[in-house]
Amino acid sequence: MNKNSSTNNNFIQQQIQRSDRYLFITGIILFLAPLAILGTEPRYWYNFFFGSFPMTEVKLQGIKELSKSPQYFVTVQGKKSIPLGIEATYQTKIKGIVVSSKTSRFAALQLNHKTLLIKTSPKQQRSTKQIGYLATTIPDEVRNHIVTAVGLNTFSESFFPFLLVSDESFRWSGYSGLAIALIPVTLGLKNMINVVRRGGKLELHPLNQELTKFGNPQLVAAQIDSEIATGTNNFNSGKDLIITRSWLIYKNTYSLELLHLGQILWIYPKFIEHESGISKKLIVIDRNSKTLEISSTEEEVKKYMEEIRKRIPWVICGSNDKLQTLWQLDQASFLAIFEQRRQEMEN
Repeated sequence: MNKNSSTNNNFIQQQIQRSDRYLFITGIILFLAPLAILGTEPRYWYNFFFGSFPMTEVKLQGIKELSKSPQYFVTVQGKKSIPLGIEATYQTKIKGIVVSSKTSRFAALQLNHKTLLIKTSPKQQRSTKQIGYLATTIPDEVRNHIVTAVGLNTFSESFFPFLLVSDESFRWSGYSGLAIALIPVTLGLKNMINVVRRGGKLELHPLNQELTKFGNPQLVAAQIDSEIATGTNNFNSGKDLIITRSWLIYKNTYSLELLHLGQILWIYPKFIEHESGISKKLIVIDRNSKTLEISSTEEEVKKYMEEIRKRIPWVICGSNDKLQTLWQLDQASFLAIFEQRRQEMEN
């Protein structure tokens, strides 16, 4: 497919604007990503930031369905805390090896008229002031112990239908989530600041460093703009690849990959098998060992290779074990083969 890729003589500036636009949008998404995290558990984050909430016996009695109660990370002040003599040990294992162990004990925190079951540390089981989160899961052994000790109907009549888990674990997951969220927030903010700071100027854009490899960035940019605008034999894949008289140009999301045709040594197709199918790529390598991978269909990869060979017929095409080994172990010899091939075809 041969056609002029653009009639605009400011191609490089267009690519700067395009890449900065994508970078800024990505920055916004990264910056706002933590809001999505907060939105998944609004009830938890409300309690995380504003709890613990003072909870009286009257408020506890007003809880009809704990899962819908907005305040469940609470502070409860009772009159007396009675240990129940029930202990629970939780172990964390990695590959069968215990790396941590935690022991909790159960107590009955007496309020004015009812009693709140407490799961707390051994040191805090007698404390009349307990801070923690309300949970609905009361272990059967605890319930049975109370029923056996004080009477069959006493539990439902004297105890709340939930317990208070009094430990420091409630906020741990929140702190971890915020620490993780700080990464995309920082990266997103950095991206947006970079775009604003550059202001669309070539000399401040990463593309400037890419152009510097080939000479004065402004002059190289002008040459590319001219070839894009006036080249009658330019190849445009209709996607991301453009080949002019002197340049192979590959557009990625955030920048532009450039290879001067006079520097290209080797091209070959690469097919990689996956569970979902086979991915096809064109591999382009220049004399500075820069490797460009262009993903496409098998038919398009063949077309790209044809277009490159039209412009540099002496380029080494295809790959085998011998070429791969030579490139990896003796690039000087590989380059000598290329130069011999070029001289023979030019003559």
